[in-house]
Amino acid sequence: MNTQILKLERDELLSQIQRASFIIVDIKILDLYKDISEICEGKTTFVVSNPEASKDIETFNTACEFFLSHGLTRSDTILAIGGGALSDLAGFVASSVLRGVSWEIIPTTMLSMIDASIGGKTAINTKHGKNLIGSFHLPQTIYLNSMFLKTLEKNEYHSGLGELIKYMLLDKSIYELLDSDLDLIIEKCANYKSKIVEEDFKESGKRKLLNLGHTLGHAIEKKYSLPHGVCVLLGMIEIHRLYSKDKIVHVLKDIANKFNIDMTFSVKRSELIEFVKFDKKISGDKISIIIADDIGEVNIIDENLDSFLGKLND
Repeated sequence: MNTQILKLERDELLSQIQRASFIIVDIKILDLYKDISEICEGKTTFVVSNPEASKDIETFNTACEFFLSHGLTRSDTILAIGGGALSDLAGFVASSVLRGVSWEIIPTTMLSMIDASIGGKTAINTKHGKNLIGSFHLPQTIYLNSMFLKTLEKNEYHSGLGELIKYMLLDKSIYELLDSDLDLIIEKCANYKSKIVEEDFKESGKRKLLNLGHTLGHAIEKKYSLPHGVCVLLGMIEIHRLYSKDKIVHVLKDIANKFNIDMTFSVKRSELIEFVKFDKKISGDKISIIIADDIGEVNIIDENLDSFLGKLND
């Protein structure tokens, strides 16, 4: 099953929410959008107050019990309304309860519109790192509407831009849209990822390229508690510095400057070692590193883990 990506006007979006029976939603959306809140009040709605902090086994269990206690059946669909952390949790709930029910997403951050809501990766966090317990479970449909971008806080907006810059490095045609309308870039990114997922659902090959910036990015996020997409951007810069790809570092900084992203934060690579050890791309004594030689020319390098960790400690 492939995911359908649909752009909806506001009225169409509200109608879609009205048709839903089971909803999981970020409380911030209910506070910001009265019309959505009023619809959700009449539904079986599980409200999440802090999605990233709630990506844990306790909240996962509570959500499953909530939907089961309200009569969820295997023929029902769960609608998720929120950002990437909310969809990670909601998707894992949908993949697990009753051994899997259908789900749909209304992404409300740029990060979730272009990346986190697409591809069926669902997960919760552990004390050892992000997204270490989860499953692959594709949403039926993703409904896009850019109205949500107007209420994003600055750090959330920049987080989305960090992932958007990743796509510019992966695909030259997206990079060439740098001066275009942001809605167009977002749609292009979403469809790019969706196509990659169709080709390699379980991440055995080409989909690994989407981890560009994430090996160090996830470690930076865990160590410094910065927004995810900003950490991905920092992770891309640090990994290309590590491999002496100065041209790519320059390109990344230029794009970041174009989007007015503050890049003055300093990363100490040796502090990331303990977190990199739990990276999901480790297989035996090897770790997959994603490196760009040029815009649109990105490769997967299987490095010896000890050797790679040694480079971080230099």
